[in-house]
Amino acid sequence: MIAVVDALQARDVVDAVDAAAAHWTRRGMFPLDFYTLGAASYLDAIADVDAYAERAVALNPVLAAHFAGLYDVVIARLSTVFGPCALCTPLAYPGFHVFGHRPGHENNRVTIQLMQGLSASIHSDRQFEPHGAVWARFADVDLQQTMTFTLALELPTRGGGLCFWGDPSVAVYDDDGDYARYLKRDVDFRGQKGVEPPCVIPYRVGALFYFLGAGRHVIAPSWNLSPTDRRITLQGHGTRCDGVWRLYF
Repeated sequence: MIAVVDALQARDVVDAVDAAAAHWTRRGMFPLDFYTLGAASYLDAIADVDAYAERAVALNPVLAAHFAGLYDVVIARLSTVFGPCALCTPLAYPGFHVFGHRPGHENNRVTIQLMQGLSASIHSDRQFEPHGAVWARFADVDLQQTMTFTLALELPTRGGGLCFWGDPSVAVYDDDGDYARYLKRDVDFRGQKGVEPPCVIPYRVGALFYFLGAGRHVIAPSWNLSPTDRRITLQGHGTRCDGVWRLYF
Protein backbone atom coordinates (compact mmCIF):
# COMPACT_ATOMS: atom_id res chain seq x y z
CA MET A 1 0.00 0.00 0.00
CA ILE A 2 1.06 3.60 -0.53
CA ALA A 3 0.64 6.20 2.22
CA VAL A 4 -1.16 9.18 0.68
CA VAL A 5 -2.75 11.23 3.47
CA ASP A 6 -2.79 11.11 7.26
CA ALA A 7 -5.93 10.67 9.37
CA LEU A 8 -6.63 14.41 9.68
CA GLN A 9 -6.19 14.97 5.95
CA ALA A 10 -8.47 12.02 5.22
CA ARG A 11 -11.10 13.59 7.47
CA ASP A 12 -10.81 16.84 5.51
CA VAL A 13 -11.39 14.94 2.26
CA VAL A 14 -14.46 13.22 3.74
CA ASP A 15 -15.79 16.62 4.83
CA ALA A 16 -15.33 17.83 1.25
CA VAL A 17 -17.14 14.76 -0.10
CA ASP A 18 -20.02 15.52 2.28
CA ALA A 19 -20.01 19.17 1.25
CA ALA A 20 -20.52 18.00 -2.35
CA ALA A 21 -23.46 15.74 -1.43
CA ALA A 22 -25.73 17.63 -3.80
CA HIS A 23 -23.67 16.08 -6.62
CA TRP A 24 -23.83 12.49 -5.33
CA THR A 25 -25.63 9.97 -7.53
CA ARG A 26 -27.67 7.30 -5.75
CA ARG A 27 -26.86 3.85 -7.11
CA GLY A 28 -29.60 1.32 -6.52
CA MET A 29 -33.15 1.66 -5.32
CA PHE A 30 -34.25 3.87 -2.43
CA PRO A 31 -33.76 3.50 0.55
CA LEU A 32 -30.36 1.93 -0.17
CA ASP A 33 -27.59 4.37 0.70
CA PHE A 34 -24.92 3.70 -1.92
CA TYR A 35 -23.67 6.70 -3.90
CA THR A 36 -20.95 7.79 -6.28
CA LEU A 37 -19.44 11.22 -6.67
CA GLY A 38 -18.25 11.39 -10.26
CA ALA A 39 -19.07 9.46 -13.41
CA ALA A 40 -18.25 5.75 -13.18
CA SER A 41 -17.28 3.64 -16.19
CA TYR A 42 -18.66 0.41 -14.74
CA LEU A 43 -22.06 2.00 -14.16
CA ASP A 44 -22.46 4.86 -16.62
CA ALA A 45 -20.26 4.04 -19.62
CA ILE A 46 -21.37 0.41 -19.79
CA ALA A 47 -24.97 1.59 -20.07
CA ASP A 48 -24.37 4.56 -22.40
CA VAL A 49 -20.88 5.87 -23.15
CA ASP A 50 -22.27 9.20 -24.40
CA ALA A 51 -24.21 9.70 -21.16
CA TYR A 52 -21.01 8.87 -19.26
CA ALA A 53 -19.15 11.54 -21.25
CA GLU A 54 -21.85 14.09 -20.45
CA ARG A 55 -21.74 13.21 -16.77
CA ALA A 56 -17.94 13.50 -16.79
CA VAL A 57 -18.11 16.96 -18.38
CA ALA A 58 -20.59 18.05 -15.69
CA LEU A 59 -18.82 16.55 -12.68
CA ASN A 60 -15.11 16.85 -13.47
CA PRO A 61 -15.12 20.59 -12.64
CA VAL A 62 -16.83 19.82 -9.32
CA LEU A 63 -14.20 17.20 -8.50
CA ALA A 64 -11.37 19.51 -9.56
CA ALA A 65 -12.73 22.33 -7.41
CA HIS A 66 -12.93 20.18 -4.27
CA PHE A 67 -10.10 17.68 -4.71
CA ALA A 68 -7.33 19.16 -6.89
CA GLY A 69 -4.85 18.87 -4.03
CA LEU A 70 -5.77 15.24 -3.40
CA TYR A 71 -5.33 14.41 -7.09
CA ASP A 72 -1.89 16.02 -7.07
CA VAL A 73 -0.79 13.85 -4.14
CA VAL A 74 -2.29 10.64 -5.57
CA ILE A 75 -0.62 11.27 -8.94
CA ALA A 76 2.72 11.99 -7.27
CA ARG A 77 2.56 8.84 -5.11
CA LEU A 78 1.50 6.58 -8.00
CA SER A 79 4.21 8.08 -10.21
CA THR A 80 6.89 7.01 -7.73
CA VAL A 81 5.76 3.38 -8.24
CA PHE A 82 4.64 3.25 -11.87
CA GLY A 83 6.32 6.16 -13.59
CA PRO A 84 4.48 9.16 -15.08
CA CYS A 85 0.76 9.37 -14.28
CA ALA A 86 -1.84 11.97 -15.26
CA LEU A 87 -5.59 12.47 -15.23
CA CYS A 88 -7.19 11.33 -18.48
CA THR A 89 -9.06 14.51 -19.25
CA PRO A 90 -11.52 13.11 -21.82
CA LEU A 91 -12.70 10.61 -19.19
CA ALA A 92 -14.13 11.03 -15.71
CA TYR A 93 -11.66 11.92 -12.98
CA PRO A 94 -11.18 9.34 -10.22
CA GLY A 95 -14.32 9.53 -8.11
CA PHE A 96 -15.76 8.38 -4.84
CA HIS A 97 -17.78 5.46 -3.56
CA VAL A 98 -19.95 6.27 -0.56
CA PHE A 99 -21.45 3.26 1.19
CA GLY A 100 -23.60 4.51 4.04
CA HIS A 101 -25.75 7.39 5.12
CA ARG A 102 -25.85 10.91 3.78
CA PRO A 103 -24.54 13.75 5.97
CA GLY A 104 -26.70 14.28 9.04
CA HIS A 105 -28.41 10.87 8.83
CA GLU A 106 -27.84 7.29 9.99
CA ASN A 107 -27.81 3.97 8.20
CA ASN A 108 -31.15 2.31 7.59
CA ARG A 109 -31.79 -1.43 7.85
CA VAL A 110 -31.47 -2.00 4.09
CA THR A 111 -28.07 -0.31 3.94
CA ILE A 112 -26.74 -2.21 6.95
CA GLN A 113 -27.86 -5.52 5.44
CA LEU A 114 -26.12 -4.70 2.15
CA MET A 115 -22.85 -3.66 3.77
CA GLN A 116 -22.80 -6.73 6.04
CA GLY A 117 -23.30 -9.05 3.07
CA LEU A 118 -21.95 -9.20 -0.46
CA SER A 119 -22.63 -5.75 -1.85
CA ALA A 120 -21.49 -6.75 -5.37
CA SER A 121 -20.72 -9.83 -7.42
CA ILE A 122 -17.22 -11.26 -7.69
CA HIS A 123 -15.77 -9.54 -10.74
CA SER A 124 -12.70 -8.44 -12.68
CA ASP A 125 -12.27 -4.79 -13.62
CA ARG A 126 -12.58 -4.10 -17.34
CA GLN A 127 -13.47 -0.42 -17.15
CA PHE A 128 -11.27 0.31 -20.16
CA GLU A 129 -13.57 -1.52 -22.56
CA PRO A 130 -16.12 1.25 -23.32
CA HIS A 131 -13.36 3.80 -24.01
CA GLY A 132 -11.85 2.50 -27.23
CA ALA A 133 -12.33 5.87 -28.92
CA VAL A 134 -10.12 7.51 -26.28
CA TRP A 135 -7.38 4.88 -26.45
CA ALA A 136 -7.36 5.20 -30.26
CA ARG A 137 -5.91 8.69 -29.83
CA PHE A 138 -2.62 7.19 -28.61
CA ALA A 139 0.02 5.28 -30.54
CA ASP A 140 0.99 2.79 -27.81
CA VAL A 141 -1.72 1.47 -25.45
CA ASP A 142 -1.43 -1.44 -23.00
CA LEU A 143 -4.83 -2.98 -22.24
CA GLN A 144 -3.37 -6.09 -20.61
CA GLN A 145 -1.77 -4.63 -17.49
CA THR A 146 -4.35 -2.07 -16.45
CA MET A 147 -4.37 -0.53 -12.97
CA THR A 148 -7.06 -0.39 -10.29
CA PHE A 149 -6.59 1.66 -7.12
CA THR A 150 -8.56 2.47 -3.99
CA LEU A 151 -7.78 5.10 -1.37
CA ALA A 152 -9.67 4.49 1.88
CA LEU A 153 -10.84 7.72 3.50
CA GLU A 154 -13.46 6.55 6.03
CA LEU A 155 -14.01 2.95 7.15
CA PRO A 156 -16.50 1.22 9.44
CA THR A 157 -15.48 0.93 13.08
CA ARG A 158 -14.53 -2.73 12.63
CA GLY A 159 -12.64 -2.20 9.43
CA GLY A 160 -13.12 -2.56 5.71
CA GLY A 161 -11.26 -4.12 2.85
CA LEU A 162 -11.29 -6.28 -0.23
CA CYS A 163 -11.70 -9.99 -0.96
CA PHE A 164 -9.15 -10.76 -3.68
CA TRP A 165 -8.50 -13.81 -5.84
CA GLY A 166 -5.59 -14.12 -8.25
CA ASP A 167 -1.85 -13.93 -8.49
CA PRO A 168 -0.57 -12.21 -5.32
CA SER A 169 2.25 -10.68 -7.35
CA VAL A 170 -0.19 -8.29 -9.03
CA ALA A 171 -1.56 -7.03 -5.71
CA VAL A 172 0.20 -5.07 -3.00
CA TYR A 173 -1.25 -5.82 0.41
CA ASP A 174 -0.39 -6.71 3.97
CA ASP A 175 -2.22 -8.32 6.86
CA ASP A 176 -1.41 -6.75 10.20
CA GLY A 177 -3.10 -9.29 12.43
CA ASP A 178 -5.15 -7.42 14.99
CA TYR A 179 -6.70 -5.07 12.47
CA ALA A 180 -7.40 -7.73 9.88
CA ARG A 181 -9.19 -10.04 12.31
CA TYR A 182 -12.07 -7.58 12.52
CA LEU A 183 -12.94 -8.15 8.87
CA LYS A 184 -15.64 -10.74 8.33
CA ARG A 185 -14.09 -13.86 6.79
CA ASP A 186 -16.91 -16.42 6.99
CA VAL A 187 -18.42 -15.20 3.73
CA ASP A 188 -21.04 -17.16 1.81
CA PHE A 189 -20.13 -16.53 -1.82
CA ARG A 190 -23.68 -17.23 -2.98
CA GLY A 191 -22.97 -20.87 -3.66
CA GLN A 192 -20.71 -20.11 -6.61
CA LYS A 193 -18.97 -23.32 -7.58
CA GLY A 194 -15.20 -23.38 -7.65
CA VAL A 195 -14.82 -20.24 -5.53
CA GLU A 196 -11.83 -20.68 -3.24
CA PRO A 197 -11.42 -18.65 -0.04
CA PRO A 198 -10.06 -15.21 -0.95
CA CYS A 199 -7.22 -13.22 0.45
CA VAL A 200 -9.00 -10.63 2.64
CA ILE A 201 -7.06 -7.40 2.33
CA PRO A 202 -7.62 -4.87 5.12
CA TYR A 203 -7.67 -1.24 4.06
CA ARG A 204 -6.17 1.56 6.13
CA VAL A 205 -7.47 5.10 6.17
CA GLY A 206 -5.12 7.26 4.14
CA ALA A 207 -3.38 4.35 2.38
CA LEU A 208 -3.83 3.54 -1.30
CA PHE A 209 -4.20 -0.11 -2.37
CA TYR A 210 -3.63 -1.06 -6.00
CA PHE A 211 -3.40 -4.06 -8.28
CA LEU A 212 -2.61 -4.69 -11.93
CA GLY A 213 -4.51 -6.81 -14.41
CA ALA A 214 -7.81 -8.61 -14.00
CA GLY A 215 -7.66 -10.18 -10.55
CA ARG A 216 -11.12 -11.15 -9.33
CA HIS A 217 -12.34 -9.28 -6.28
CA VAL A 218 -15.32 -8.05 -4.31
CA ILE A 219 -15.80 -5.63 -1.43
CA ALA A 220 -15.22 -7.42 1.88
CA PRO A 221 -18.42 -7.55 3.96
CA SER A 222 -18.57 -5.35 7.04
CA TRP A 223 -19.26 -6.87 10.44
CA ASN A 224 -21.55 -5.68 13.22
CA LEU A 225 -22.08 -2.34 11.53
CA SER A 226 -23.20 0.65 13.58
CA PRO A 227 -25.84 3.14 12.39
CA THR A 228 -23.15 5.78 11.84
CA ASP A 229 -20.54 3.63 10.05
CA ARG A 230 -19.66 4.49 6.47
CA ARG A 231 -17.18 3.35 3.86
CA ILE A 232 -15.86 6.19 1.68
CA THR A 233 -13.12 5.56 -0.86
CA LEU A 234 -11.51 7.29 -3.82
CA GLN A 235 -11.69 4.91 -6.80
CA GLY A 236 -9.69 4.98 -9.98
CA HIS A 237 -8.23 3.03 -12.86
CA GLY A 238 -5.22 3.53 -15.07
CA THR A 239 -4.30 2.62 -18.64
CA ARG A 240 -0.73 3.09 -19.87
CA CYS A 241 -0.79 5.15 -23.07
CA ASP A 242 2.35 6.46 -24.78
CA GLY A 243 4.37 5.88 -21.62
CA VAL A 244 1.99 7.68 -19.24
CA TRP A 245 -0.62 6.08 -16.97
CA ARG A 246 -3.92 7.81 -17.77
CA LEU A 247 -6.11 7.84 -14.65
CA TYR A 248 -9.91 7.85 -14.71
CA PHE A 249 -13.05 6.41 -13.09
